[in-house]
Amino acid sequence: MLHFLNKQGPDNYTEDGWPDTKEVSYQWEETDEIQHTITYKPNRAVLFPGTILHYGGSVHRYFSGLRVSLAYKLLT
Repeated sequence: MLHFLNKQGPDNYTEDGWPDTKEVSYQWEETDEIQHTITYKPNRAVLFPGTILHYGGSVHRYFSGLRVSLAYKLLT
């Protein structure tokens, strides 16, 4: 499952427009909550702004198939 949190991530970008990942450090806080969850479905694509804090949950322990996730960084 893909989980979205109730807050925005940092807006640190390098001069060429890429997110500055070396300064990104996130600590879970008590006020953080999962705002929205998207379940797995074959051949589904999810597009969202990368500044929204998110994380991918693990698959069910009885799942024996292969799960493949792709991440693209699109610049506008």
